[in-house]
Amino acid sequence: MGDRAEEVALLAAQIAIDHPSLLPALHASVARLRHFADRLEAELRSYSPLEAILNDAVQCIEDRTGWQVDEELLTALLDRLDVNEARLAIERIKHMDLDSLAPA
Repeated sequence: MGDRAEEVALLAAQIAIDHPSLLPALHASVARLRHFADRLEAELRSYSPLEAILNDAVQCIEDRTGWQVDEELLTALLDRLDVNEARLAIERIKHMDLDSLAPA
């Protein structure tokens, strides 16, 4: 892109004539998106193993007590901890289509 730097600058200047706030707003939005993506990625790295640890904890309780935790009970616990809400939020993000968000 280095060899087209002048053309890029000219295009940006032409856009700024008709839409003076567009490029700064886009730049700020990109910065916020990158910030939140970095934070979300870090949070997912810490969250993901917690579900596995929870499953291990349930298994330990079952082994120690002989009590079999059924799927319905485990689901109720996950609901109480909002784990299912987190999963839904992650799925929403995974399947988000940026082009469909743009105004028609």
